[in-house]
Amino acid sequence: MALFNAPLDLEDHAFSAVQAAWAMKRGAEPLKKKLEEKFGKTVEFGIGINTGEAVVGNIGAVFRMDYTAIGDTVNTAARLESNARPGQILMSQSTYERVKDRVRATFMGEYTVKGKAHGIPVYQLDGLK
Repeated sequence: MALFNAPLDLEDHAFSAVQAAWAMKRGAEPLKKKLEEKFGKTVEFGIGINTGEAVVGNIGAVFRMDYTAIGDTVNTAARLESNARPGQILMSQSTYERVKDRVRATFMGEYTVKGKAHGIPVYQLDGLK
């Protein structure tokens, strides 16, 4: 999980998240080939991006404290990630609305995800403009 706009304010945090996801996707391609050649195994992953409010800070107990984010925004991003195929980047409507003029994306329909009574609109990131 990566957080943008915490702990410090980050102007245009949604686009920064999208740029980071795209860089991860592009960087994964040569890594996949290298691992396949060297070890006969590879790693693949999908990415989910959501934008919204979350509870952010040091959460835990004295014996284990982590800086993290919790809440519906985080859960929705995790649900998108779990629905993403290897190499696919899925964005929520809230992220797409903030970046739509700077990306190429395909509307994937409404996904039914755990914890939501109704489907959520989902977009696949196809590239940066």
